[in-house]
Amino acid sequence: MLKKNKICVLGGGIWGSVIADILATKQSNEIIVWEFFKEYADAMNKTRIHPNFKELKINKKIKITMSLKEALEKTELCIIAVPSRHVRTIIKHAKPFITDKMIFISLSKGIEANTLMTVAEIIEDELPVLKNRVMAFSGPSFAMEVARKIPTKIILAGRKSQNIKKISEIFNIHPLGIQVSYDRKGVELGGALKNVYAIGGGIVKGLKGTGKNTKAAYLTESLQEIKRIIAKLKGHRDTIVGLSTTGDLILTSTSNMSRNYRFGKKLAEHKKPKKALTEIKTTTEGYNSVLSAKQLCLKNKIKAPIIKTIWRIIYKNAEPETILNSIGLRIRQ
Repeated sequence: MLKKNKICVLGGGIWGSVIADILATKQSNEIIVWEFFKEYADAMNKTRIHPNFKELKINKKIKITMSLKEALEKTELCIIAVPSRHVRTIIKHAKPFITDKMIFISLSKGIEANTLMTVAEIIEDELPVLKNRVMAFSGPSFAMEVARKIPTKIILAGRKSQNIKKISEIFNIHPLGIQVSYDRKGVELGGALKNVYAIGGGIVKGLKGTGKNTKAAYLTESLQEIKRIIAKLKGHRDTIVGLSTTGDLILTSTSNMSRNYRFGKKLAEHKKPKKALTEIKTTTEGYNSVLSAKQLCLKNKIKAPIIKTIWRIIYKNAEPETILNSIGLRIRQ
C-alpha cells in the first residue's frame, strides 16, 4: 500500500512509541517519531529505551527527532499520538510540511472544548486538503500490554471513500488484530467518552460499601448513557456494542492500568482533583473530556446523569458518593 516514503508518528509517548516499534518490525519504510520534550527525545535516541516504560526497547530502525519538518517531509502516513488537547496546536505548527497526499491516523482520544470536535474532525478543520484522508485508531488497548505482545484487537475507522482495508493491512502485525469500521464519528465518541466513565468506575470501586454488584450496575448504566449519546449523534449501533465503546469501557473502567480509573479511586478517597492528578503523574484525558462531554450533551439535549455527576464531583466539589445516586443507588447510612 505504501511506497518507500516515511511513516511518521507525532508523539513519542508510550502509545506512539509502541505503534512505531510494531511497524518497524515489518515495514521496510523509514519510521520516524517526533517528540516535543528534549529530555525524552535525547534519552530515547541515546539509550533506545523509553524513559516512562523501561520494558519498551526502541527499535534501531526508528529515528527520534524534535523537528516537525524532518518528521513530515516525504511522509506518506502520519500517525498522531499526543494528548487530544494539544492536537490543534501541533497541527497548526505542522501545516507547512503537510501535503494532500498524506494519510493521517489518530490514536488520540478526546472531544475539543468549545468546538466539540473529535480529534479527526480537528485535523480536517485545520487541514481541509485531508478531508477524506483522516482515520481513527481505537479500541480496548493498554499500550503496555501491546508492548508486551499481548494479543489486542483494534478498530481502524474512516469514511467509506477511504481505502481503509488496505491501510489496515499495514497495522495487522502481531500482537494487533485490526477490525475496519466506517463509523468514524461513533468510534471516536466511544473512545473519548469512555475516559469520563472510567473515572466514575474508579470512584465506584474506591467507595466503601460498594462491590461487584455495584460495579456491574455502574457499567450497565454507563453503556446505556453512551448509547443515547452516540445514537443521538448518528453513530451506528454496531459501534455502541463493539470494541471502541463497550470493549474500551469495560477495560478502562475496571483496571488499575487505566489512569482515569486510578484518578477516580483517588477522588473516592476525597482527594482534591488537582492533588489526585499530580499523584497520577501522566495524562488523564477524562479530566478535560468531562467538560466537553457535559457540553456536548447539553447542546444536543441528551440526558446524561452520570457525566453530569462526574463533572460535579471534579469541578463543583460534590461528594464522590453522589456517583451512586446517578445510577439509582446509595450507600447504607
